[in-house]
Formats: sequence, structure tokens, C-alpha cells
Amino acid sequence: MTDQFSEWKVLQLDSLGLTEDPFVPTANPRFFYLGEEHRPVYRMIQSVVMQRRGLMLITGRQGTGKTSLARLVYNQLYELDGIEASMIEISNFRTRMQAAQIVGASLPTLHVPSQRSYIKQMSLFKEKITNYYIETEGNVVVILDDCQALTNDALQFIFETYNFDAEPGKLVQIIAVGTDDALRVFAKNPDVESRIFSTMSLNPLGLRSVIEMIVHRLRTAGRSSHLLTDDAYEAVFELTSGLPRDVVRLCGTAMDI
Repeated sequence: MTDQFSEWKVLQLDSLGLTEDPFVPTANPRFFYLGEEHRPVYRMIQSVVMQRRGLMLITGRQGTGKTSLARLVYNQLYELDGIEASMIEISNFRTRMQAAQIVGASLPTLHVPSQRSYIKQMSLFKEKITNYYIETEGNVVVILDDCQALTNDALQFIFETYNFDAEPGKLVQIIAVGTDDALRVFAKNPDVESRIFSTMSLNPLGLRSVIEMIVHRLRTAGRSSHLLTDDAYEAVFELTSGLPRDVVRLCGTAMDI
């Protein structure tokens, strides 16, 4: 049955001039389209990282492309010399100790092993980061996705990490990404909230960006010409309200009919 389905899928894609499915509902950076509505957020992330600003919060409705943007940024940073980057996809830390352990272990070069106490964990974490900066002048970047799941105790880890700096700026840059509920989570901890350098929202796409997003996905999957009519593009936009996740889902469903 699986082989038959795979064969049918290949024939379907081939008939549409595609080499792969352009509407798979996963956050694949190859298919991510950076629309004009999202570019200001992307540029601010770059500024926060390169200028060592410390902490940025990105919020938005479900389906606006927050995780896709986060993965795009992570993939780009991971390939750069002088940057040690990690991405935590579900930041549901219950305690500051758990946050320190998971974040420390997620940094491939530093790889901070677990300690018996939070004080020792943070001491080793800061020691590793300090040595990394002294030896390489490198920049550590941690992307926390689904940050609306953070507890107030876990936010204390962010507070201590933010306060860890040197002459050029912060030694660790944290990009927190979450739903609009994250605004309330951070508001409950004024010490952390007051240290956010920039809070930005990821908005739905306009009609032009929806069209360009669909075209980009088709081109990435091997098709150079349009697949939809002008009326179909407008229908997709109206039915999805410009939410990228819903655009992908609707186009994928239409392609399978």
C-alpha cells in the first residue's frame, strides 16, 4: 500500500511539473518565503544578534510562520563562523534549573554538562561562555520557540543570562518566539520584561505576499510557471486571511483533489 501511494504521489507531482511536494505542512526553511510583512522582524533579529542586544521577543497568532522564521534564522546562524547557535523548539521549562541544563546542553561547541545544583550549573555555563568569548570573540545565540510555555521560575534563567555581559555587549543573545500569550508571560516578570530590547509581532501576509509565497514554493519544488489563476489566488487569500500555515494547508488539499 505504501509503495502504491508513493508511486501515485510521484505521478501526481510529475503531472504538475514538480519534483517534490511544495505544500508539506512542516517548517522547512527551503520553502519559507520572507514576505514584506515579515522582513522588519527578520532585520531586527539580525540587529539584536550582531549588535549583541541581549533579548528579543517575537509574538504572533498561530500559523503566522513564527517557527519557520526561527528555523530560517537558526540555519543561517549555524553556518556562520564566530556564532554558537541553538534552537529549542518547545521551551516548556518548568524550572530555572531545567532551563539552564537544556540550553547548556543544546550548544554544540560549549556543551555544558548537568550539575547537581543551579548555582553550579550557572557557574559552569558562564565559565564556558566566557572562555568561548575570550578564545574566539564568538557570539552565543539561543532561540526559544513556544516561549509562551515558560514558567516564571524559568524566566529567572533568562534574567541571569541577560545580565551576563562584557565590553561589546551581551555575551548571550536570546530570541524568544511565541504566541501572543507570551506577552502576558513576560509581563508577570517585570525584571525580565524590562530587559527586552525589542518586542515585535509577526502579522499575516497580504494578497501580494500570499501570491509570491505560493510561487516561491512552486519554484522551489521545480515548477517555473503559475499553477493557480488570479481568481484562485484571491480565493486562497480570502479563505486563509493571509495565514501562511493555512495557505499551505489549503493549497496542499487543493492539489490532492
